Amino acid sequence: RYKQGGGNILLVAEAWRGVEETVRAVKLQS
Repeated sequence: RYKQGGGNILLVAEAWRGVEETVRAVKLQS
């Protein structure tokens, strides 16, 4: 599953993007 390094980087980038959006939403709520 994790033999493709490039694919892993893209998955991490997508996941981090989601985290940043969640952090922004939390900051707006507080």
